[in-house]
Amino acid sequence: NMKVYDLFTPIEMWFSLHPQSVCMSYMEHLRFSGMLAGRMCIGGIKALIHAIFPQMYITSSTELIRDLDQKLTEAGCK
Repeated sequence: NMKVYDLFTPIEMWFSLHPQSVCMSYMEHLRFSGMLAGRMCIGGIKALIHAIFPQMYITSSTELIRDLDQKLTEAGCK
């Protein structure tokens, strides 16, 4: 949740505070978050198709949630 004072934080902090808090470099965080975003977009499309055609992608949402949970658990600080 962004607060007003966050807008005045030095620009380098915008790109380093959170990645450092999860033990990643900016580029590692960018790749990891980008991968999550891509997987969630595809998952959203499959969920929409499933809503219209219930026999398609029956378990894809459950499988995606489990896979992303595992990836999030294994990522970052150990």
